[in-house]
Amino acid sequence: MSTPSISELDSLPVLDARPTAEGGEAKITGSAWKLAAYVFVENRLAVAGLGVVVFMFLFCFIGPLIYHTDQINTDITQFTLPPSAAHPLGTDNVGYDVLGRLMVGGQTSLEIGIIAALLATTFGVLWGAIAGFVGGWLDQLMMRIVDSMLAIPTLFLLLVLAAMFVQLRMSMQEFTRIANDLQGRVDPILLRVNRILEDSEERISSVMGDTAEITRIARGQAQKVDRVVSEALERLRIQVIRADQILTGALEVVDEAGTKFRNTLWRPIRQASAVMKGIKVGLDILRRQQNNKPESDPVSQDEELFI
Repeated sequence: MSTPSISELDSLPVLDARPTAEGGEAKITGSAWKLAAYVFVENRLAVAGLGVVVFMFLFCFIGPLIYHTDQINTDITQFTLPPSAAHPLGTDNVGYDVLGRLMVGGQTSLEIGIIAALLATTFGVLWGAIAGFVGGWLDQLMMRIVDSMLAIPTLFLLLVLAAMFVQLRMSMQEFTRIANDLQGRVDPILLRVNRILEDSEERISSVMGDTAEITRIARGQAQKVDRVVSEALERLRIQVIRADQILTGALEVVDEAGTKFRNTLWRPIRQASAVMKGIKVGLDILRRQQNNKPESDPVSQDEELFI
């Protein structure tokens, strides 16, 4: 006998759960959902399982809102504490509250389980729907793939996962040990550095104040030097301009004096030179004439020389 589907249950007539006059069994009244709820409630194991699931959801998602713990920062002063009022399940070897770790870890586990179930259900429904709708060789191929996946031994898969979990746990323990060792070595260094910084804070503040004062004084002196240099350059420029004007005037005076000298002294000299050249030319002409004439008496020569 096959199990009826939801649509078939919805098409069933409404039943009436009324006791018979003779005290016999009650008949069920309602829709298919009510029938399913009635059958579910009658199954005590299903009700217990639902209660466990609801408790896990409340514990993992509502619990952290009530029981607040720090699951991010470690506290080496609180590691491996026994159960107490502050820590009902104690703390682990890195200072985390165990109860809080259970809540946070349960959230991750439930989220992964729900997502995996939804993905598996969605993929399985689509896979089976395609295989059943198309049929033929595609249905045979898809079913053989499912059979090959189901043929993997569950025990072998669990052993592989257990080995991976053990290796991961050992790696986490080794990492935790290294982290604790490193933190134990780093904490004294950080404490010493903090003390050095606290001791040198006043000195650094004083040095910074002195540096600011020196900078201010140096800036003032630089401004004064710049102003003095600017004034000196301006004065030098004015003196250069004056010297240029004086030299220009002196050159003009020298030029004018030279012109006057040439006009007053050099012109008579040139005139006298011209006269002397004329006299020389005249004497040369006279000598040529005398050389060409016959010899005369001494008296006439004396007269010519006199003339």
